[in-house]
Amino acid sequence: GIEGVEGIVVNETMKTIEIRVGGREVVTFKSGTRYRFKIPETGEVVDIDGDMLLGRPEDRVRMVLKKR
Repeated sequence: GIEGVEGIVVNETMKTIEIRVGGREVVTFKSGTRYRFKIPETGEVVDIDGDMLLGRPEDRVRMVLKKR
């Protein structure tokens, strides 16, 4: 598994998140994965179920904007 991997998110597709770890990229499947993100600006740590992120990133933005 990829437990304990720390890096920077560099890309996202409908089903995966790509994380730069050192000098390499690690591709993780969103489904069934739990992510812990640290927000650089605030230092806040957020746990997110990867199943909640399934779908294209641009479609998620549209959903949020429609709810307003």
